[in-house]
Formats: sequence, structure tokens, C-alpha cells
Amino acid sequence: SMVLGTQFDRGTRKAVDNKFRIDWVRRKSFAQKNNSEISALTTRFLFMDFAVFVKAGDFAWKLLPQYHSDLHWTIRAKKRGINLVLTDEVKFYLDQETSGVSISDVDSVKEVFANFFSKRNRVNPVYLSIFELLSAPWGLKLYNFFSTWIFSLFKLGKVLVRKI
Repeated sequence: SMVLGTQFDRGTRKAVDNKFRIDWVRRKSFAQKNNSEISALTTRFLFMDFAVFVKAGDFAWKLLPQYHSDLHWTIRAKKRGINLVLTDEVKFYLDQETSGVSISDVDSVKEVFANFFSKRNRVNPVYLSIFELLSAPWGLKLYNFFSTWIFSLFKLGKVLVRKI
């Protein structure tokens, strides 16, 4: 089994969702409390023994260098018969302010593009598309790929209009 505790924001002390059920049709992920419905876990403070780590296989770190590689890895682990388990017995705190970049919080058009394609951007369309192509069910791969690019370019356009 892979076991994950409860994550809290260090500043607010509120619980942060880090256990997901992915709905590939609606292109959303939902926080889960029920172990049987979990599709993926983050790997921050994920516990397992070495045999489980080996059975899960390697990360796709060249294709997914930052965000989504952990979700893809735990999705694959579940497909290989590894249980994804949640526990409230382990708590950990993370500084959400230092995690990732945004295209909205910058001043120049150059910075908008730099952050849009940064590997530290959780919604970088290149890496998000790769994640969807690797992880989504076969019948939904292209739907998710094109939806990601349409949504991302629309969001980029909205931010650029405000900056110009």
C-alpha cells in the first residue's frame, strides 16, 4: 500500500486536498475521504515500503518534470494493484505560498509567457497535456488534450488583455 496523511497549509492551518478522484469527462479532480474511490495521490509525505516502490515503477520525470508526475505515478501504481490509502494519523504542513507560479501575479507580458510555460506552473498546458495523454482513459485522451489547450489559451488571452 501507499499511505498518505493529511496535508495542512502552514499559514492558515486549514486542511488542503491532496487525495483525488479524477473525473476525466468533467476534467476535474475531487477531494476524497473514501479510500476505494481514490484515483491518485500526491507524493508529498507518501509512505510505502521498497517493494511497493519497485512495483509502482519509475516516474515519468523526463516527460513530467514537476507537477503531475506524482499523480501519474500513483495512477499507474493503482493500475498495478497497489492500494492507495489515506490516514488522519499523520499530519504535515506545507507552505502553499512558495509552491508554484501563476500567470496572473506578474507585471510584464514577458513574465506572463515565462510563467505560462514554466515547469513550476501547475497548469502549464504542455505538461498538463502530457499528463492527460499518459493517464486519461483511451477514449478521453484527445478530448482532454484539446480542452486543456483551448482553456489555457483562453486564460492566457484574458491575462494578456489586462496587461496590455
